[in-house]
Amino acid sequence: MTTNISDNLRYNSKLYKDNNELQRGINLKAMDFLHMTFAPDDNTENQQFLDIGCGTGDFTRDWLLPRCSPCRRLVAVDASEDMLSYARTNSSHPKIQYDYLNIGDDVTDFLGKYGTFDRIYSFFCLNWLKDQAEAMRNLSRLLTPSGECLLLFPAWSPTRALWKEVAQLDRWKKFSNVFNEFTPKSQDLEDDKARLSYLRNILDSAGLAANTCELLYVKIDFSESIQAAVDINLSVNPVVASLSPEEEELFRKDVTNKIYADKNEIQRRLNLNTLNLLHLAFTPANTENQQFLDIGCGTGYFTRDWLLPRCPPCRRLVAVDASEKMPSYARANSENGFRRKVRDIRLGLLLSLRALTKGPGGAH
Repeated sequence: MTTNISDNLRYNSKLYKDNNELQRGINLKAMDFLHMTFAPDDNTENQQFLDIGCGTGDFTRDWLLPRCSPCRRLVAVDASEDMLSYARTNSSHPKIQYDYLNIGDDVTDFLGKYGTFDRIYSFFCLNWLKDQAEAMRNLSRLLTPSGECLLLFPAWSPTRALWKEVAQLDRWKKFSNVFNEFTPKSQDLEDDKARLSYLRNILDSAGLAANTCELLYVKIDFSESIQAAVDINLSVNPVVASLSPEEEELFRKDVTNKIYADKNEIQRRLNLNTLNLLHLAFTPANTENQQFLDIGCGTGYFTRDWLLPRCPPCRRLVAVDASEKMPSYARANSENGFRRKVRDIRLGLLLSLRALTKGPGGAH
């Protein structure tokens, strides 16, 4: 069995729970849309599902379980006993069973205990694994032959970049190996094509076929509160819980100073905009002089109130419809009388894999 640094670390579960609203919002946007693409199955009540990286369990119980198809049980696992202890105490549910699993380790014993799963979920977890190829092979072993997955995890993380900078300070160099253990290969890939190629290669090696495999660009605006960025960073930092109160205060100060030292650059890197699946295929670009087209605009309400605010800045959005009555109504009721002032910074990356199914010759 592989021994990971994570086995000896402590986590501040309360700090994480108090700062996981951002991840929860992103999870819900991805899940609400992609759930519609799961294979229809009216007989899921006898099936068991798996949530990998359940953390404090609040998302599993309050958000994931209600959105799941009816199931026999939802097994929620995490590699942190601190998180699991908090989840069992504060997020219990008759249909949820919390258990320990490091998806990067050998899953033979876990497989013997539970068997395979018809559906596997994982949100913001696989980015914690240095060897993501091994994790995907384990996922393949845990899936039934017709099983499906919904996985969402960063391909590039601003928190990892910040950890690397903090670890350059003499007093925190002792944690360099810890931070490195939680940094996957994709963190060092600068090109989107390289990130997708890397991911598809490890999926193929695990015998998994991706129905959806996209890089998604999102934004988090910390311009009003750098302190919020500090709190979120500390809530997912693997060394904070092991620090003394004095060390934690000093660590917080160093993280804050790193952010303020080059506020514009750090702000640029911390901007991971809300996940918009409408932006699925776009790449970062200067779009202010571009024009976009909405085919089938209908009455124009969706175009004006939902599509336009979520578009990158553009010169104009041409909205068309095959019915003359629809554009006529739209012109009268949905004219856009304002210039958008929203600046779109889409630099952070998330990988979303939906419905990973076992390909021909895959691991079983």
